[in-house]
Amino acid sequence: MQTLKVPYDTFSDEWFKKIEKIVLGDYKFNEEQKKFIHYCESAVIKAGPGSGKTTALAAKVALLLKKIEVEGSLTGVCVITHTNSAVDEILKVLKKLGYKDIPHPHFIGTVNEFFNKYGMLPFLKRANKGLVDIYFSEEKILKKYFRNELAKKHPWFRATGQSYIQNSNGVIERLINSHLYFDTDGKLNTETFQHGSFDKYKDDYLFSKKESWKKGLFHVNDTFSLAQKYFKFDSVKRRLQGRFKYLLMDEFQDVSPLALQLLKKVFLLEGNIFQMIGDSNQHIAYSNPEVSTKGFKTYYLNQTNRFGDSIATVLNKMFQDNLKPTESKKSLQPILLLYKDPKKLSDCFKLILNQKDIMMANEHTAMLVAARSHAQILGGKINKTNKQKLESTFQKAKNEIYRLLAEETKFNIQSIKRELQREYASYDLKINKTLIEYYRGTANHTLIRDSINLFLNVFGSNSKINKTNGLFRILEELKEVESISPTKISDKNSMKTIHDLKGQTLKANMVYLYKNSREEHGFLKSYTSLLEPPRYYNDINKRVVFVAMSRATTFLAVALHVDTYDSLTEEAQMKLKEDFIVQRDSKILKEHTSKSI
Repeated sequence: MQTLKVPYDTFSDEWFKKIEKIVLGDYKFNEEQKKFIHYCESAVIKAGPGSGKTTALAAKVALLLKKIEVEGSLTGVCVITHTNSAVDEILKVLKKLGYKDIPHPHFIGTVNEFFNKYGMLPFLKRANKGLVDIYFSEEKILKKYFRNELAKKHPWFRATGQSYIQNSNGVIERLINSHLYFDTDGKLNTETFQHGSFDKYKDDYLFSKKESWKKGLFHVNDTFSLAQKYFKFDSVKRRLQGRFKYLLMDEFQDVSPLALQLLKKVFLLEGNIFQMIGDSNQHIAYSNPEVSTKGFKTYYLNQTNRFGDSIATVLNKMFQDNLKPTESKKSLQPILLLYKDPKKLSDCFKLILNQKDIMMANEHTAMLVAARSHAQILGGKINKTNKQKLESTFQKAKNEIYRLLAEETKFNIQSIKRELQREYASYDLKINKTLIEYYRGTANHTLIRDSINLFLNVFGSNSKINKTNGLFRILEELKEVESISPTKISDKNSMKTIHDLKGQTLKANMVYLYKNSREEHGFLKSYTSLLEPPRYYNDINKRVVFVAMSRATTFLAVALHVDTYDSLTEEAQMKLKEDFIVQRDSKILKEHTSKSI
């Protein structure tokens, strides 16, 4: 970590080496990572792609828990992440150290889980005596509800014409995903950072939102605004400050601005250590503004183990990040592929991979697009990511549970689903939670069995299941299919959106830049200042391209329309040729045809 002087004495050398061995095997943490692990002051840790920040964070958490345990302290460690995958990585390390459960007073979970547990839920319990649990409605249910409510005053929301449906869907999408907050007068308000109609319907939506809360309809985005009400109590802030001395937040750039504002008010003070780890250059959530890091010192994790100099050079040009690849990491020279017909890009990419002796495989190579509609332009369709496959596995498991409950209660499956989503929502939440923990490897059959039996009991059924029930064999088979599924070798290019692939890596990828798109402009900004920005362009479009290019470990290709390239100045073209091998699709296809004859 640059300019950071840290004595390696926060943790004992014996324990550091032991955890380093558990986390990395025969490898070692680099100097920047070691400094971050030992560093215990409030700061922003700006970690570039491939810097190993989550792995280093997992080691840091393990060492803090051990230090607190040895000292017999009641100090708590709070780890907040943006994704479940980061939670899983940290829990995996702790499990190897013998932590089957996270002991009190510590917390490790997503930002929504934190604010649900310590903000929204206690606030609702205080405001609504007797409330046991909360339930987040599916987005399609909420969209239907708010469509009906808005149609009472704006009848066009019920119109069935294609353009009306498209426009109303856009309005409802922006309203539901807007940022709720309570203003200084305690009045509920909201704002959006997306383009399109919004203000005209905002007040009606806010009225309907408050009514929906009374009916028990909650959206995941409601968490932070309701937690805001609870965090206004000084006693609540003091309790959290006293419980958690250490607050470590991963992927800070993707956190809701209100969530960060609340955390800063509680934890950014003397006596607490608040570290935000992430990279503002990888913030690509269109609905979220860039978060402010004002009030924090900033240090850098620049050494990357993901790619070599040739890819790092292109990325550094975009944001002057000074990414430094390890000496042992090598990448091939990137190619700028100039295309005329986007439908021929897939064949070109396949030929290039063959030339580079890179095996095409669904999880190793992909063509990345900024929007799902771009896949159709390329003549293909979006492939599911590992995350989507896991969600699919979870849903299959949940359907098996629904089927079992229907058999045991003599109700049909749809009735069971409806009851769990309405009158028995807290039990549905418990079943979901235990099922997620089961697929994470932090829970066994017993917890699932107990959750199901608890529901059967309150539902009035005399039935009970035991661990020999056929359900658990099916759940285990689903888990095995997910874990042993081999990488598929393919003769077709995998296509994925950049947002779906964030946080993952590929051996080789092609980034498709749609002609005259905002992403195309973001890419070219690093090579020329003479281009007029397209409508609605902002730096998030540039960051989307940065994230896409930083997924590659060995080989990167960027597809740019030939007309765009030919319209650039000679100086801009020369700058591109310094970083890329420039090739035209027509030449690649022609050479292949001549070889085949």
